[in-house]
Amino acid sequence: MAFAIVKIGNIQVLAEEGDVFKMIKQDEPLKTEVLLYSDGQSTKIGEPVLKDVKAKVSIVEEGFEKTRIGRFKAKSRYRRIKGHKQPIMMVKVEKIGKAEKEVKEESVVVAKAKPAKKKAPVKKAAAKKEAK
Repeated sequence: MAFAIVKIGNIQVLAEEGDVFKMIKQDEPLKTEVLLYSDGQSTKIGEPVLKDVKAKVSIVEEGFEKTRIGRFKAKSRYRRIKGHKQPIMMVKVEKIGKAEKEVKEESVVVAKAKPAKKKAPVKKAAAKKEAK
């Protein structure tokens, strides 16, 4: 079974393909770095990251998690409850494996000659008749 230690944003996770986990919300393009990768037979350790192994992750769900903090003192009728909402997101590891080389297609730009614009002929003003 293949697994990897993946750094996503500011946390490190021991993940397999298909794992879903909860983390603090971050910017949309999630930066992923693979620190360790094992395919079941051999293990690769990065120094500090593996450049030939990539992890593809996607955001499954976004939301908030409410935390309630209760304070209580016995025999004094002292009870306080505070709350805190932390934005979280559920992240799913789609694929872990060797990085596929991105083939950039070089588009050849052919400069097409634009036809020269013809200038309109200048019309001469008609000679004014002299008043008699």
